[in-house]
Amino acid sequence: MYNQIREDTLFLMFYASVAMLALIACCYLLFRRANAIAPDVTPPVRLRRWTAIFFAAIALCHLWYLPMYFLTSPDEVMLGSLIAGWLDCMTVIPLMIIILLTMLQDRRRPLWPSADPRFFGPASYHEDDYPFFYNNIKENVAKRVAAYLENDN
Repeated sequence: MYNQIREDTLFLMFYASVAMLALIACCYLLFRRANAIAPDVTPPVRLRRWTAIFFAAIALCHLWYLPMYFLTSPDEVMLGSLIAGWLDCMTVIPLMIIILLTMLQDRRRPLWPSADPRFFGPASYHEDDYPFFYNNIKENVAKRVAAYLENDN
């Protein structure tokens, strides 16, 4: 399997580009204070820093899997894979937990964007989807029961 990957230049280019995108996201979060996607939203500095560390860890993940492509022995490849997988589990998963907890602790805005009226706009009925759906089912059941009882008699 690794012999095929070693010869696949397109895969290695894609692999390197994903690592570079993670590194660019890390630098963007660390060095740019404004938000390019939503200029009126400013996340807490703590959340930006933890997210930048997460993207740096993703870039590092691509680096510590890289030696496996140059190893020749199957035992070395298995050992490299185990070490890289262990490093992934010890960095990425705890960082995801920290980021989620940091997001939960941000009290300046709601946890779910749909709870914010600015998310769908003032003329949106999205938050009323469930009551509309429930009432439609309730009316449909009432009509069907009435029709059934009418035909039964």
